[in-house]
Amino acid sequence: MVKEVNNNFGIAAVILGIISISFLAVPIIGSGAGLILGIITLIFAFVQKKKSNNKWAKAGIILGIIGITFNALVTWWVISGISQAMQLYQTCISDPSLPGCEAFLQYAT
Repeated sequence: MVKEVNNNFGIAAVILGIISISFLAVPIIGSGAGLILGIITLIFAFVQKKKSNNKWAKAGIILGIIGITFNALVTWWVISGISQAMQLYQTCISDPSLPGCEAFLQYAT
């Protein structure tokens, strides 16, 4: 008699991994949520791997790693851009005669 394997955690990991990657389409809010979902994806995938090391577990691990990596990069990119814009704003406030500051301050204020 063949024992049937429960793949629920693996299937959930694959679905969450796909959702995590799809959150890349919403860079500011989605990347944070995608990062959290990527971590949950890895947890589910490793639970599935412990139960039965099958294709669902492997696919979940791969999707979780992709989701975490790309969402972390997008999060870093957004935070870096905001930080640079704030530095430029402070520079232009202190010396508005610098090249480009007039146009920047017009849009920033």
